[in-house]
This record gives sequence, C-alpha cells and structure tokens, in this order.
Amino acid sequence: MFIFVSHTWRDCCHEDSLTMKLQLIVEGVHRIKESLCPGMNRCYLWWDSVCLDYDDGEVCPLEQVMALCDCIFTPIVDPNWRQWDFDRAGVYNHYDQYKAELWNSFHDHAYLNRAWCRLEMLYAANLPVDISSSRVYKFSRGFRHHAGINKRPHILFGEHELHHRIDPIVLAPFQNQWFESMDPRDGTLTHRDDMLHIEMYLAHLQQHYMVIHPYGYQGPNKFIISLFTMDIYNDGILCTPRLHHGPILNRYAHGEGVYRFHSGAVFEGHYVNGRRQGQGKFTFASGSVYEGDYKGRYTL
Repeated sequence: MFIFVSHTWRDCCHEDSLTMKLQLIVEGVHRIKESLCPGMNRCYLWWDSVCLDYDDGEVCPLEQVMALCDCIFTPIVDPNWRQWDFDRAGVYNHYDQYKAELWNSFHDHAYLNRAWCRLEMLYAANLPVDISSSRVYKFSRGFRHHAGINKRPHILFGEHELHHRIDPIVLAPFQNQWFESMDPRDGTLTHRDDMLHIEMYLAHLQQHYMVIHPYGYQGPNKFIISLFTMDIYNDGILCTPRLHHGPILNRYAHGEGVYRFHSGAVFEGHYVNGRRQGQGKFTFASGSVYEGDYKGRYTL
C-alpha cells in the first residue's frame, strides 16, 4: 500500500509537536492498514519532509507521486483537542465541523488555508486511480468503492481521534464546491514564488483530468428547471445554482428520483415537497451507505 502524507509544516517547528505528529502517523497508518487493507503485506509513505531536499530547491513531482498512491493521509496535531467535539446532531461536513486549529481556523498555517495542501487534495480527488492490478482486491470494501469511482480517500487522523480512541475520518472528495470555495490559488504560502508552481500544476490538472461532476435532481419526467439557494454572504447574496431534473411542485423536487449533491453524495428515493419521504438510499461522499425509511425530516 502507498500513502501520501499531506500535512502542514507548522507543527514540525517544535520538538513536542513533531513527536506527536510522528505518533499520529504511526498509529493512523497502522489503523488504516488493519481496517482498510488487511491483505497488504507492506505500507510505504511519501512524506515530503524526508523525501525531498527543499534546501536544494527540490519540488515535489506531484502527479507522478500521487498517481502511485492509494490514499492521502493528514495527521493533525491538536493540543486543544479537549476543548471541542462534534455536534451531537451529527457531522455533515468535516471541512467545517472539524475544529482543530491546525485544520480549520483563520490562521494562515491551518491546513485548509494552505495552497499546497489544497492542491494535494485536488490531485488526490481528480487524478485517475489505477485499478487494473489485482492488488485492488486486497483492499476492504470501502477502499475498493473509492477505487471503483476513481477517487483516492483522504483520511484525517488527529489527537481528537487518538485520545477518544475512534477511527480515522474519511473526508468527502475535494471536488465541486470544495474546490470553488478553497481554490489553491487563493491559499497561503510561505514562499510567494511557489504560486508559479501552484498555477502550473492546477492548469495541467484542469486541462487533462479535472471533472465537475453533475449534481441536482433527476426524476422520471426529465423536466429541467434551474433552482437557486440563496445564502447570505457578507454584505451580499451568494447564489448557488442547482439543476433539477424531474417533476416539481411549488418549486420543490417531488416524486421518485435521484439527487446528486455537490460533495459527491447521492440520494435515490422519493421526495414530497422537497423532503425525503419513504424508503431511500443515501450514499455519502465518503462511500458509506444508509438504506432505510425517511420521515420527511430532511430536505434536499
């Protein structure tokens, strides 16, 4: 198995933080191997801190390395892990709801703000996955699912998971609205000259591999209407288009159909006035699947 370690350098500046990062990598990779690819005999890591000589001006050959990797793994050092937890109502968006400072904060050094980290997530989610080899059958069902839909899982493991003794988190693929809201070109850099490399890598990915996946509601009548959700954004209004294919009632999805979300999640089932009703199947962007009865609580 081949794992790409995608991380920030901020926590490598102090000995205690570096020791914790190493512990997270060892423990997290062990859990990944045991639960997601038990059939693999060996596990190899690409970690830029030890694989590249930055003092000599080396730049990561991102496409070549990512093409060989089965997933990317992000360790999150989080000394304040006791001060936050997930909402009891559920976690729908780990990009926003994972509250570790080095993952999601207003600081320039937070993982989601870093241009190189965003680019690595984008390559992992869009660069084709090689499933021609028989080695793919040594993966667990979840890993095989991701390979089958041509996506590498992005696995997050921090002190929050380590100390609470819970499994690593599989994130939604960094596509569609995630790219739109976290474009690598808007990310932070230690060396501004690196933006030339960022733009070059991004242009190459967009030209040859990157796909904006279809989203919206598709029903039996193939009726098409453009819908907009109106979200307050600073001093203005942000309009997010959604394509609705199927019968409508009072501008809501209504009837049997399929709704494809921006994140890559898919709901197959029945809608009544825009709410899920009756038997349905929800495939999460992470690959998890829920099949059961809906009582009209959830909207699109």
